[in-house]
Amino acid sequence: MMRVALSIGHSPQDGGAVMTNRKHSEFSFWTAHIGKVKDELERLGYEAVVCNRSEAGGTTPIYAARRCNAVG
Repeated sequence: MMRVALSIGHSPQDGGAVMTNRKHSEFSFWTAHIGKVKDELERLGYEAVVCNRSEAGGTTPIYAARRCNAVG
């Protein structure tokens, strides 16, 4: 089975770009929708792992990459 690592960009402190309606940042949008993406990938036969960059020890993009790479 193929494995896919999913990483939500940014963080609660740095939400990223904000939609023009000011309702969602990149972080809040993907936090709300990542479960649907994961479910669809699993329905298609993938193993989908949602990665949290803080699990790798920090909040910068390098930690996101390390956590995703650790998934294999």
